[in-house]
Amino acid sequence: SMTEDYEIPASGAIEYQYIRIPVNLPEDRWYTAVEIKPSARAHVHHVIAYTEPHSDKPTRPGNTFGPTNITGVSPNKPGLVFEPGVAKLLKAGHDIILQMHYTTNGTEAVDRTQVGLVFAKEPPKQVHVTGLAVQFGFVIPAGDPNAEVKGVANIMQDTVITSLTPHMHVRGKDMTYALEFPD
Repeated sequence: SMTEDYEIPASGAIEYQYIRIPVNLPEDRWYTAVEIKPSARAHVHHVIAYTEPHSDKPTRPGNTFGPTNITGVSPNKPGLVFEPGVAKLLKAGHDIILQMHYTTNGTEAVDRTQVGLVFAKEPPKQVHVTGLAVQFGFVIPAGDPNAEVKGVANIMQDTVITSLTPHMHVRGKDMTYALEFPD
């Protein structure tokens, strides 16, 4: 659980907040499911959880995506449960960092988000890996109802894709995934 409440104002813009949750695991642990539960759900657009080594220093926002990513939640996705035999590693000495995207809606609120993990009883047969195809450097021309943005990910080994999570902040109207084999 977050160690302190976050007070959300009734109006105005809120920059992304990066909030550290100390975990204090003495040894590496595999987990098979994760749920992220904001207490002020009507004020949370999304949460992205990732890990970094324990520190008293500020978090590193650039780690949101990539191998330390735990999962993200949005209004349509409260958590993640892996298939039997699949797990992801939470390293000893690492904390969970929450990238909180709070939104105002005319009412004040207080949030204290919680993260729940189900730990595996044994090492997994397969390791869950998080990846992404994203395009950060784009501009939508004013008034263009059909601006196209492309993101690409090169997958260099045999991979089983278990989920795809489109995310466009209400600015998109459709999304297409395409797979191109080397041959």
